Amino acid sequence: MASEPSAFSKWLGQVGEKLNEQVWFQQLKAKWDELDPQSKQAIQYGGMGLMGLGAFYLVISTAWQVRELRNDLTEKTELLGLLQSSVDEMKRLKDITAAAGQDAGSGSWSEHVDSVARSAGMDKTNVTVAPEKPVVAAAGTTSDGSKESLIEVSFKKIDIRKLTRFAFNLENGNRPAKIRALTVNTGGTPDGYIDASVTFSGFTLK
Repeated sequence: MASEPSAFSKWLGQVGEKLNEQVWFQQLKAKWDELDPQSKQAIQYGGMGLMGLGAFYLVISTAWQVRELRNDLTEKTELLGLLQSSVDEMKRLKDITAAAGQDAGSGSWSEHVDSVARSAGMDKTNVTVAPEKPVVAAAGTTSDGSKESLIEVSFKKIDIRKLTRFAFNLENGNRPAKIRALTVNTGGTPDGYIDASVTFSGFTLK
C-alpha cells in the first residue's frame, strides 16, 4: 500500500505548479529544451562550479571573521591584563608612599632632618641637630591643632648647592616645616666649602 505524500512533498508540488503557470518560467524551459545535451551539460557544470565557488567564499569569509574575532578578543584580553597590572602597580606604589609617609611623620624631627640631609646629598657627619624647643602660643591666640617646635641645624664644610637643596626639601617634604632663619659663614673654610645653620619651625599634629 503506497504511503500518502508528506506535507513537504505537497508543498513542492504546489510550488512546481505555480512555476509552470509563470510565463517567464515557460520561456526559460523552452530555451532549455532547445539546447543540445552538450550545452546542457556545460551549463550544469557551470552552475555546480558557481555553487562551489559560493560555498568556498562562504567558508573563507566565515574563517576570516572568526580570525578577526579571535584577534580582537586577544587584544582586549592583553589590554585588560595591562590595565590590571597598572592598577596593581599604582596600588603598590600608593602603599609604599603611604608607609614612607607614616614612617617619616611618626619619627622625631632629628630623624626627619637626617633623612632630608641624605636626600640633599649631605654626609651625616657634617650635620648636627640641636634638641627641639617647644614654642608656646602667645596669649589670646588659638591653636590650629598642631604643636610647633623650633629646631636648629648646623652644617660643617658643605657646598651651597646642597644647602639650597636641603632648604627646598625641608619646606616641601611630607612634614610641615617653615624655615625661620638661615645663616651662612664662608670664612675660614677650604676649597669653597661653607659652614651654615638653619633654624626652622616643625609642626606636629596633636
